[in-house]
Amino acid sequence: MRVFEDRYGVLSRDFYRAMEAGGLSDLDDGEEPRFRDFLEWHGLHYELLVYTSPSRYPAFCLSTLILTPPGLDTARLTGLVAFDDDLVLCVYELLNFQQGVIEAYRYEVTRCHPPFTTSPLPEAATYCDISYPGKEKLYWYDSWPHPHDLILASTHPHHKHISPDIKHHRIPAPGLSFDRPNLPFLIAEIERELLSHR
Repeated sequence: MRVFEDRYGVLSRDFYRAMEAGGLSDLDDGEEPRFRDFLEWHGLHYELLVYTSPSRYPAFCLSTLILTPPGLDTARLTGLVAFDDDLVLCVYELLNFQQGVIEAYRYEVTRCHPPFTTSPLPEAATYCDISYPGKEKLYWYDSWPHPHDLILASTHPHHKHISPDIKHHRIPAPGLSFDRPNLPFLIAEIERELLSHR
């Protein structure tokens, strides 16, 4: 990231804030190579967020989060984060760095019996499957649109599935966004709502 900071005279944190707010017009003429530089810089910043999370959040016990870039301007974030109290966060995001958005996501918070105490954790796709044994779903988030559900209109399409009748009981999710990383919100919610009551 230092290469881009030196090239454009902007700190990475300021670049990222400006990009999220749509304020890069002074630097970006939309032409190559600047446009490609900004895509790569944005991707590096998101990668830093993902891979430094275990050191920034003491509640992390184990993590398999991985950012897989199928292309320069797109990536997938997938994996599991294990917390104390047998809690597991399942993460899936489809990212578009060209547009600066999360195109799709699904986050699931569960309690695993028996708990994950050592690495390696199971593959995220295996654990997040509905039939994984010993998994108690506490809640999940997704962005599947339900335009006729007026209860969800305030945060459409973002919503949270909760008990009872977890598949059909949906509530608005004001903390989620397509325009900024959701991981900090999800971790803070787990720490506040589930881990602080121990």
